[in-house]
Amino acid sequence: MYHATMHQPGGLSTDVALKLLRSDASLNDEALTRLQDEGHLLSQLKHPSILQVYDLTHLDGRVGLITEYIPGEDFHHALRDEDHPLPARATLEVVARVAAALDAAYHAAQSRQQALHLVHRDIKPSNVRIGLHGEVKLLDFGVAHSLDPDRQALTKTNTALGSLPYMSPERFQRGEPTPATDIYALGCCLFEGLTGARLHEDPVPVEMFALAAVAADHDAQILKRLNTLADEVDDEVRALLVRMLDHDPAARPSAHEVSELCDGLAAGRGGATLRTWMRGHTCLPPQQLPKALQGRRFFESEDDDPSASPTTTTAEATDAITLTHNPPPRATHRRYRVGIAAVMGVILAGIGVLWLQRADQAPPAEQTAALPGEVRIAPALPQPTYVDLSGNVGVVELRAVDGSIHSLPGWLQPGAYDVYANFGAMKRWVRKVNVSGKRRMIQCDMASYACRIEP
Repeated sequence: MYHATMHQPGGLSTDVALKLLRSDASLNDEALTRLQDEGHLLSQLKHPSILQVYDLTHLDGRVGLITEYIPGEDFHHALRDEDHPLPARATLEVVARVAAALDAAYHAAQSRQQALHLVHRDIKPSNVRIGLHGEVKLLDFGVAHSLDPDRQALTKTNTALGSLPYMSPERFQRGEPTPATDIYALGCCLFEGLTGARLHEDPVPVEMFALAAVAADHDAQILKRLNTLADEVDDEVRALLVRMLDHDPAARPSAHEVSELCDGLAAGRGGATLRTWMRGHTCLPPQQLPKALQGRRFFESEDDDPSASPTTTTAEATDAITLTHNPPPRATHRRYRVGIAAVMGVILAGIGVLWLQRADQAPPAEQTAALPGEVRIAPALPQPTYVDLSGNVGVVELRAVDGSIHSLPGWLQPGAYDVYANFGAMKRWVRKVNVSGKRRMIQCDMASYACRIEP
């Protein structure tokens, strides 16, 4: 993510945020289709607490999303200011505005006048931006779930996308995501804002699965964590947290109700408002990226670059990059110059957790996106292997070299994996296995604490 300046016809310029995909992202890359979907969804959402999108374009062979730039800091960093702690009143304001944004996103109408029914699925403090004047913006709709039929990136069956510490219990089961999943995650954010600590500290997938499976165990753990709230947190806030973090999605309040309650709770208490607090808060300086694009200029077409000539073909000679495809006709062209190479936060983030997929389901199809005027052949991908599970053991997960975690049974790409199994109350590393072929079976035995793989 970069802070950039957008120059428009007529001499106008605007500070923008430029989210660029990595240069090696191919047209069949899921990250590309999710970025395109994010731009499409954001263009349909009009709300003061939802990031405004300006354009989705192709620069220097890389796809980029151009959005408004919000000077300030992510909620995640604001919570960690030990010298100037975020007051409870300001925290409630942040939660109220995020809830209002979620309510607007779910009920927003698309061009066909049908509600989008959009569920964000990755609510966490690092996806909430606080501006210098106290404005709040909800970021990163890249993994959002929507009924929009024009979406290109389709979430694979039984795949959970999001961040583990903020995932609701029902996210660990089959079923369509609902607005209640975002409310649970927002409750985790409210708890973190009031205590400075995560609700689920150092979560492990196997342990989160086990906690989500038994409602009584989950709710008992929530009450235990709520008992760590400071004495000055009033009963109304505690009661709201209990409802937002209920194991049962139906028991949680709606986004509209959360917004109204938090607004009322914030107005009825003392302490600095969010706007006042931001005036006295020193935002962390942006992290400089290695090999940053500071000072680089990008143009949407060669005609926009006044220094280009028919004999000039290199970036070094012109300090400009011509697009590798012919963009669709436009009345005018805009150019983009990357200014300060600043990280505004890891917006495109999330931990994917793959679990419980039936053997009779076909392997998930790869999504292939095409850009105007550009045709590429997607590279052949290795055939996935269906790994089944048998035996009297609890949850078994396979961890790949890249750190991704996969629960069984399910489809996996061929390669080496570490096997971790939950033998009763104990989770342990068992062995390393190589996955290949059309189908494999992992058998685990509770008595011997062992697992073996069969062809």
